[in-house]
Amino acid sequence: MRPNYPRAWTNLGVAHSNLGHYHDALRFYLTALSLNPEAVHLWFYVRAAITNLGQMDWIPLVDNRDINSLCALIPDQVVRSSQNLPSPANFNREAQESTIKKLYQVFQSNNGNYFQ
Repeated sequence: MRPNYPRAWTNLGVAHSNLGHYHDALRFYLTALSLNPEAVHLWFYVRAAITNLGQMDWIPLVDNRDINSLCALIPDQVVRSSQNLPSPANFNREAQESTIKKLYQVFQSNNGNYFQ
């Protein structure tokens, strides 16, 4: 994974959202937005994650596209600049393998058809 590639962070968010890990999904979406503020479609993902978390009082921050205030709500969990990104080798391999196994289980539970 290229750490400065916003789409990769978005994909991580989608994967975590599909597993019901909305807090993790939100931090990955916000990281992607921090890297590419012009990606306005990401605000729909952010809204969905916040709604799934039941944090309806955060919705006005989404409406105002206030990324700074949203990031402040989950401090130290959103990468705010490309200089602070981890290198690909620094990712927790055990956590990655666990997520891959969970995604595989979800895929298998649908008989290999993700779109069921």
